[in-house]
Amino acid sequence: MPDQIQRTALPPLPARLRLTPEFRLLLASTWIAPATQAAAQAERIAAACRDGVDWDVFLSLANRHRILVPGDVLQRVLGDQFPGRVDEQLKGRKAEACRLALRHTAELVRINQAFRAQGIDVLPMKGMMLSLQLFGDPAMRLARDLDLLVRPEKLADADRVLQAAGYRRTFPDFVMTPKREKWVLQHSHHFAYFHDDRRQLIELHWRLLQWRTVDVAELWNHCQPSSWMGTTFLNLLDDALLLFLCDHGAKHRWSRIKWLSDFAGLLAQERSFSWENILALADRFDLSLALAQAGMLVHWLYGMPLPQPLFALVANEKRAVSLGVQAVEAMLLSEEEQFALPVRIENAVYPIRIREKLPGRVSLSNYLLSTDEFKEFPLPDSLFWLYFPLRPFLWFYHHYIGRRSDFGRSPRI
Repeated sequence: MPDQIQRTALPPLPARLRLTPEFRLLLASTWIAPATQAAAQAERIAAACRDGVDWDVFLSLANRHRILVPGDVLQRVLGDQFPGRVDEQLKGRKAEACRLALRHTAELVRINQAFRAQGIDVLPMKGMMLSLQLFGDPAMRLARDLDLLVRPEKLADADRVLQAAGYRRTFPDFVMTPKREKWVLQHSHHFAYFHDDRRQLIELHWRLLQWRTVDVAELWNHCQPSSWMGTTFLNLLDDALLLFLCDHGAKHRWSRIKWLSDFAGLLAQERSFSWENILALADRFDLSLALAQAGMLVHWLYGMPLPQPLFALVANEKRAVSLGVQAVEAMLLSEEEQFALPVRIENAVYPIRIREKLPGRVSLSNYLLSTDEFKEFPLPDSLFWLYFPLRPFLWFYHHYIGRRSDFGRSPRI
């Protein structure tokens, strides 16, 4: 890791953000520390437990943050103080993750080979392939679907391959007239599919949310092939992967610890990062502020020493503190509070704060017109313009009148 001598201290986590022992234990135990930081990790685990841990609350938090806690780490540090019932529950979740990873792996290999046969480059994102790249274990992360990125010009071909492989498209699930298709391609970023026999979900991306088309095109230049399970996959290079993890966590306000633990785990592995390249890429991708926020968070929550270039970025970016506070506040929300209306409104405007160059139209585009109307109120292309003035009335009907009319209906079988 680059020189970690830091001459000035970063601002501490505000005292009003009190972290419970259960939350601190979750933070300390859910990332893979290298040998150089294993002792510090063990001390943070022990310190959290000395303050008294409610293990039921701990397990509930692990579920809330979609985290797989390595029980062997806790067992090694706590010994007999680690409850056997908690260990059994953690092992059960790990076993379920292994079964899911095996299923995802088999399907990803099948789909990847089908794409390659048609000359379609595919970049698996997140999920079990990210787990493999970060930890060498495809079952270290919980994922409900497969996220695949293809080049925009190959989207139609990829759609045909998936449907030929037995997938039905669940979004868009309406007739794609020319104007509807144009709107979807400009304002959405993925199609969704489901395989009824395999019970498999796939999201097929041709762009990334809040990314410019030119930046996604450049991201393809930061991939490398790797062989696994008898086939060849594309993976992001470490520098681009670090920024991708920043982007994914930041756009969700880091509301789940698992996203920050991915970033912390990669940062701690002392890979051959080129910080000059990372900072240049962050500037081009409009992710400098997100990178500074992530650095602030791992400093606060993991106590990690930051590489000097990242430390300098965090120290010089004054907004990293306020954005870091907002992220910690989001992490501390309960599952129910995450979806409360005030939080949803805050999440809608949050991208404008984290991305300096993001045009307002990107964040507002989905509010001007929803694709729900294309299915519920189909209009011919000649009347497509009517969707915009009708949008407030259609929204009111969809959320209030239509919802009330559902109350007396029999459930669908």
